[in-house]
Amino acid sequence: MATPSQSLFILAPDTTTASHIRHRCSLRGFDATISLPDDRSRIQKAMQAMDDATTPVLLLVPDQRMTMEPVRLAQHCLERRGLFLVWKGETDDSDAWIAHQLLSGSGALIDTCLDVLLDAAMVFICTRPAGFFRVRISDSRSDLGRRLQGSLGGIGRGKGPSLNLVIDGDGAVRIADRSTTASLLSGPPELAQVCQLLRGRTQSIPTPDPTVVPDDEIVSMIVRPPARMLSETASKRLLAAFGMTLPDESLCQSPSAAARFARHSDGPFVLKLVRPGLRNKKEIGAVREGLHSAADIRSAYQSLVELGQRLRPPDPLGILISQQVNGHVVALRRIRHGIFGDLLLLENPGRTPTTGIGAFPADAPAWQIRRSLDALGPGEEAADALTDSLFRFAAALRICGSRIADAEGLLAVPESGPALLVDAFIAIADDPENQK
Repeated sequence: MATPSQSLFILAPDTTTASHIRHRCSLRGFDATISLPDDRSRIQKAMQAMDDATTPVLLLVPDQRMTMEPVRLAQHCLERRGLFLVWKGETDDSDAWIAHQLLSGSGALIDTCLDVLLDAAMVFICTRPAGFFRVRISDSRSDLGRRLQGSLGGIGRGKGPSLNLVIDGDGAVRIADRSTTASLLSGPPELAQVCQLLRGRTQSIPTPDPTVVPDDEIVSMIVRPPARMLSETASKRLLAAFGMTLPDESLCQSPSAAARFARHSDGPFVLKLVRPGLRNKKEIGAVREGLHSAADIRSAYQSLVELGQRLRPPDPLGILISQQVNGHVVALRRIRHGIFGDLLLLENPGRTPTTGIGAFPADAPAWQIRRSLDALGPGEEAADALTDSLFRFAAALRICGSRIADAEGLLAVPESGPALLVDAFIAIADDPENQK
């Protein structure tokens, strides 16, 4: 078992912060190796520290501009089953938020509380290389013991290596197992968070990349010049060619056709106006939801036709009817970031303004996408289904390359089964030869 005399390697932004962190480490009984910005080889030294998987690396980033280097360090650390910690400031600008999302997806533990991160480092050091699956608490009858038991009860059972926590007479909590002893300074809720995060890393199973075999005939037919904005149905057809799952739906040319579709399916139903380049359908009233009866469907159909007549060209292609899908809904879009490159941004479409809930590189492997979803808490099966769809969406953009100028999608994730692509928008780029 590792001993707490091992060092925490710290990338500190300044000497004042370095002194503070060294003091907080000393209270726990272990040392800190500090690297400051004027050390040109500090990234190389951090990589060397990670090669010893029992040495955690702590990146201190308050008031620093983020780059891709920390993200690469976190990925390098995770590959070696190490621990990468990020102490972030209380507020995030958009670049810092994206950086933290990328770091989290790369396996970093991120928190605004320095003591939580240092306790995570301490637990990690003392339980390497086996990790732990459960927590044992001595003196569970004391007030602190009862609170710890309550916070950590979910990981206090089961088989496998255990983390042994001892409550001293003065109320301090320490790790104590054989020759290892180290103080922990977090309270019960924070310590429970530390243990959940670390135990999740030891139990995580790599997510294999789904096999994506696109339908080349459909792709070549749709993804070709000239530059244009596709309709929802064409956008969905393209993404379905990469294996994304569509809901049961039909593009109708008459209210009778929509009513016939409804007779063979269970409601409620959704009707949408379809035409090339139509975005933000709800904002302009081009969506009707919660429809049950044939009369409701016919009335909604006619109102959408009238809306289409009032809009400027191009003309509508028809009215799309589908079953209304219940489940967690996530919006996704591709952005080209000046620092972090091509990214897929996950957003909550139910809020105004739309808020970001996750981000990952457009070329991210499935395991990184899956890890990015952990904070969303949709459940294991739903997260796996969402990972598969997000990977296929990213694969479509990657394979089509510069032929796609813009892409957005809306995914509904039921409690069971695949994630469903309930809306999509894709813009096709022009042939570079035509732009000369």
